[in-house]
Amino acid sequence: MLLSGAAAFVYFGLTHLIRGDDFSFSRTLITCLAYIGLVPWKRFSQKHIYYVFVISSIFCGLNAGYEYVVMDIKRVGIATNPIPYALYCSLLALVSIHLAITSNDRLLKGLAVLGAVMACCALLLTDVRGVILFFPFVAVFLAMKSIDATPRKIVAIVVIASLSVVCSYAVFKTKIDQRIARTLHEVELVEQGKVRTSIGIRFALWQFGMETIKDDVLLGIGDEKLEQGIKDLPNHRVSKQPHLHSQYLDTLARFGVVGLLLLTAFIVSSLLTITDNKKLLWNVSPLRASIVLMIVVAATTDVPFHHTHMVYLFTVLVGVLIMIEGRDEERNSDSLR
Repeated sequence: MLLSGAAAFVYFGLTHLIRGDDFSFSRTLITCLAYIGLVPWKRFSQKHIYYVFVISSIFCGLNAGYEYVVMDIKRVGIATNPIPYALYCSLLALVSIHLAITSNDRLLKGLAVLGAVMACCALLLTDVRGVILFFPFVAVFLAMKSIDATPRKIVAIVVIASLSVVCSYAVFKTKIDQRIARTLHEVELVEQGKVRTSIGIRFALWQFGMETIKDDVLLGIGDEKLEQGIKDLPNHRVSKQPHLHSQYLDTLARFGVVGLLLLTAFIVSSLLTITDNKKLLWNVSPLRASIVLMIVVAATTDVPFHHTHMVYLFTVLVGVLIMIEGRDEERNSDSLR
């Protein structure tokens, strides 16, 4: 992960120096890599790190509740943006779900259950369709990979997941029904050729992106040209958008195939490890795999790495998990000697 991250930093940093592309991603990435590489993680208790994760999940819910109830904001996440905030909540919810299933510490397990509930409530209050739709499937995948998947346990997971979805719908019925009705209305407008809705704007941006990619497939056209091209689009609501609302299309248009391959390598490298014999092997833990899967599916309709706080969360969270899991593997190998 450090090597692929460094390679991404060099490439995206060069595009900043050569043609003036935005430096935010590169700056944030190298800061996170330095943080992971230089902090003496062995001096931190594994349990304390887990407590930080679950408390963060709880505060996601508290923050969302404060915005929704006290500030009367009906789509929470105003501090950043509801869409990346939804992904932020979903990743912390996945961590809490994993700890609720696997932890033997009763206090940590209880806080993890609370953290999962709070983060999921915050997720629903963001009203972000894509992340909310994908999350239950990723959560079920995580649960099945975190246990010995016997037929009885698989059925239990499916039943618990189904009950959770039903209960969530019952609690947030009005909000969910309104969102479903609005989505159906947007689809009808798109079918009529009107692209002023959220779905229509995305379709228009994706179409423009696919045409723009052809201008420079290898290295992309850069930030300035892409953003100017979006501003020149005739639809006023489309022209106000800062990106293409798809990480894959946006990265291809800005940085070409080279940029997309480096970004993909950085994401996937969190599931790889280099052995003492310098061999590259898959080292897929259920939690890290679920986090990567959530990022990958969310990136179809959003640009997670356009938001620096998401770069911080993904890089540091996955990096710390790698350090913790590596510590467990060392202990296990020592006990076998």
